[in-house]
Amino acid sequence: MLKILHSSGTVWGAFFLGVGGILASSAMAFSASNASLIYVWEGFSQVCTPLSFCLLLDSVSLWFLSTVNVIAGSVLLFSVYYMEGEKFYVRFISILMMFVASMALLIGSPGILSIFLGWDGLGVTSFLLVIYFYSDKSLNAGLLTLLTNRLGDIFLLMGVSMVWSSFGGELTSMAGSGFGLYATGSVLFLASMTKSAQIPFSAWLPAAMAAPTPVSALVHSSTLVTAGLYLLIRFSGGLEDSVFWEWGLFFSPLTLLAASFSSLMEMDMKKIVALSTLSQLGLISMTISVQAFGPAFFHLIMHAYFKALLFILMGFWIHQSASYQDLRFASINSSSFSLSVMVTLLALMSLMGVPYFSGFYSKDSVLESLSSLSSIGVVSYGFLVLGCVLTAVYSLRLFKILLGFEEGGMAVGNWSEKSKIFFLSGVLLSCFEVSGGKLMGSYVCGEFFLWVFPLELKILLSSIVVLGVVLSCLFLSFSGNPVLLGNLGFLWGLSFLSFPYTTKSFLTLGSKFESVDMMWLGQLSFRSSVNIVLTGSKGLGSGSLISYKLFSGFYLLGGGVVSMLIWGGGGVFTS
Repeated sequence: MLKILHSSGTVWGAFFLGVGGILASSAMAFSASNASLIYVWEGFSQVCTPLSFCLLLDSVSLWFLSTVNVIAGSVLLFSVYYMEGEKFYVRFISILMMFVASMALLIGSPGILSIFLGWDGLGVTSFLLVIYFYSDKSLNAGLLTLLTNRLGDIFLLMGVSMVWSSFGGELTSMAGSGFGLYATGSVLFLASMTKSAQIPFSAWLPAAMAAPTPVSALVHSSTLVTAGLYLLIRFSGGLEDSVFWEWGLFFSPLTLLAASFSSLMEMDMKKIVALSTLSQLGLISMTISVQAFGPAFFHLIMHAYFKALLFILMGFWIHQSASYQDLRFASINSSSFSLSVMVTLLALMSLMGVPYFSGFYSKDSVLESLSSLSSIGVVSYGFLVLGCVLTAVYSLRLFKILLGFEEGGMAVGNWSEKSKIFFLSGVLLSCFEVSGGKLMGSYVCGEFFLWVFPLELKILLSSIVVLGVVLSCLFLSFSGNPVLLGNLGFLWGLSFLSFPYTTKSFLTLGSKFESVDMMWLGQLSFRSSVNIVLTGSKGLGSGSLISYKLFSGFYLLGGGVVSMLIWGGGGVFTS
């Protein structure tokens, strides 16, 4: 049995970086030749509907897999620095690797069954990572994350059963098949909304910042939160004429504005970065809703790199501030950390969309693609531009308050800039966020990257950053009614509505269904397998995992089985 040593973070980090480099080279070759490969393994065809495992290699899957591997490698290297001396570091690395494996299964396989397994694996492992620090805050955040993701699992399981009964077990078979069925499209769209934290499912993402910072850098910037958007891109072939794109044009601008305004009032540095992730998810979802998949995917990839770097830097600054995350107590004298300040500024400039950074190329492609389409209204496009302006406002606010420009800070510089492992991960991601947009744009974005737009439009869109800088200076000097400004925060009340009221209702419902679960689960499977699951849950330690068994809901699986039997009908099993 392979024994994972405490130094495995460095070894596995180097491994993932190497795999990411190989996948990136393959992605460039596949993009240049517009090629794709599908490997299929099919089994059980003599017993029931064939269960197939598919491996799809094309430019989209390879670029996304390379991004996940590069960020996972950088985060593992950073975790060696950040979690030095952690007692349960081996368990942390193990759960993190299971999460990456689930993400790879979701990305690389177009099979319905493997997509669901990867999707569900993301939900379980993300819950375990959020509650890694055993505290009331972590448990509350973990339960909110868990329940929201389990709701998405219900929708996806219902969609899987509908798709399987109509098109079989391969996702690729739905392209051009008239897949715009109202019920099926509804549940798939709702499933993607829960994972990508679109309104009204947005509250779990800021709450999940109770997880360790390396988890946030991987899980809550580029993987878990983008799984729903990736699902929409992959399912887009069957939803071409669907009305659900109009839903996206309604909910995504609301998510963009709610997260942007909340970032203006938030004082927790990690939550500001999380809210900026939420606003960018709204931007990407809005781009997908007008079916501009190339620019949307390009911004998804570029955003993953500079947002992972921002989370890593926030972890560094939290340590420098004696574990303070509140900006009112964590101001730092920037003259003591010149290199870290420069990297932080570069990451924020990429987030703002300053010209010639990776964020500029991807965000500019999004703005230009939407301006050339007639399917988006003036109001929606105005919300989009306003969200981009507010991105510059809260980015500069974070930089100014954090790095010692405000009085009253209690800086405690207890770590140095001499950690080679930490700066290896930071410098690597910095290379992507500085030059990745120019080098990767034509490969990731496709033909749209070569389109030519009028100079006036280029200047107008580039002036968004300048307007954001001006508004940021005015906002920081504004001393108006704090109650009025405070109403802009807290995701417009979703944070209060989501916990504890909504979560308590689900927990109560889950506890009532537990006895019913044990009745039907024992009938549909071996009693010994049920006992193994329950014993394993208790053996993992922590009452939180037992709560997972009680509240995540075997009843959700039961509903999915019943749904699959109904939709599959009598033709699923053959003699």
